[in-house]
Amino acid sequence: MPILELRNTCLKNRLLIKFVGLLVCIGGCYSVEQPKVQQKTRKAPDLVMRGWQTVVMRAGRSRVKVSADSLSRVQAQGQAHFKGHVRVVFFDSRGDTASVLSATRGVVDSRSRHITVAGQVVVLAHDSTRLETDSLRWDREDERIYGDGLVSIFRPEGREQGVGFDASADLKQWTLKHVQTHVIGKVK
Repeated sequence: MPILELRNTCLKNRLLIKFVGLLVCIGGCYSVEQPKVQQKTRKAPDLVMRGWQTVVMRAGRSRVKVSADSLSRVQAQGQAHFKGHVRVVFFDSRGDTASVLSATRGVVDSRSRHITVAGQVVVLAHDSTRLETDSLRWDREDERIYGDGLVSIFRPEGREQGVGFDASADLKQWTLKHVQTHVIGKVK
């Protein structure tokens, strides 16, 4: 290869390298603005308790006692979350235990003062009536429990299933929506 052609090739290569370097420099100096993604920031709890328990009173009498392994509260959200061996004891007007609820987790809303529980929810009444559902809400004002999901109520006479319910906390009165009834024994 003649020297002149070699110089031309080297010159072309140098120019190409400088041009690529210039593009890289310009490309590196130019920033593309990324769209801002709104991220939910989870606030740290301002209160954390282990072995938590509270009692709801009305007219000087215990109405409900709630206990759980732990509770965490973020005041700004107005909710306290509790979890682990959730137990809710409902008391009748005399102060005796009417029913006992167990679940895996729950929330107390400080604004509405409702208690919502979820995860393998079972309510066992004093007369052995048993309610099973995925989640339910206790309304403090009317002292009733409500749920929108699948529910099963077991009694010695049989089982009723439905989707959606409202019931007294002692399970003496209830209303099921979209009902299926399974009777055990003979019907007269």
